[in-house]
Amino acid sequence: MLVETVLAFALASSCDVTKAALGGCGSVCSSNTPGSFSLCDSQTTERTESSGAINAKPKRLCTFYANGTIDIPTMTVISAWIDIGSRLCIGDPIPEPAPPRTITEELSDIFTANLDRPVARLLSRQRPETYESVVFEVDADSKTVAGKLLGDPATIRFRPVATMWVFSDGDSARGNNVSKFFSQQGTVWGKARVTYEVDYNRFGSWVMDAASWTLTSNTVDLQVFDPPRKTLLVP
Repeated sequence: MLVETVLAFALASSCDVTKAALGGCGSVCSSNTPGSFSLCDSQTTERTESSGAINAKPKRLCTFYANGTIDIPTMTVISAWIDIGSRLCIGDPIPEPAPPRTITEELSDIFTANLDRPVARLLSRQRPETYESVVFEVDADSKTVAGKLLGDPATIRFRPVATMWVFSDGDSARGNNVSKFFSQQGTVWGKARVTYEVDYNRFGSWVMDAASWTLTSNTVDLQVFDPPRKTLLVP
């Protein structure tokens, strides 16, 4: 399902282009450029109640085409005094449009805020011997949280669908419960990476598998030791 967010930008003006061209917008300044005219706007001031000082709004002389753009030329070019930062003018660099946020990006905010990472634990003794079987387990349950998606109230559901274990010796295993042994003594560890499928309910109906996310569990440490061994000689 494709969700698009449309942002509409409007240019506020007290006078449209046609009215201005007919001289119906106050003073119309003369222009030496054929096919163009200038709208002369008096600079406005503000009075602050606390100090009584008069602060002039910073303005700039801005030129743009009659259709309101700076990149689609028309025969008429408009020049007007505007508040600085209120719009782009001809000659200004055009900023790169921000890439649209995907559903995964929108969900990630809610995901990190509301879903705790999975909890891994050791089901065997803390100090196993070398080559002794060690059992690891991770808790990764489904969870439903309330939040917002694209500005609207939504219900978000996270479903664990896969678990991958990684260990300090380079081995890996799949599943919520796994067993393995370590061949070298010393401090070793294991941790789980749980992949969740993400569903959401935005307007009364569920959208399944809208995104996926992976969270890494805590690290489980243990000490492996190699006890002294006796050698029996058989004649």
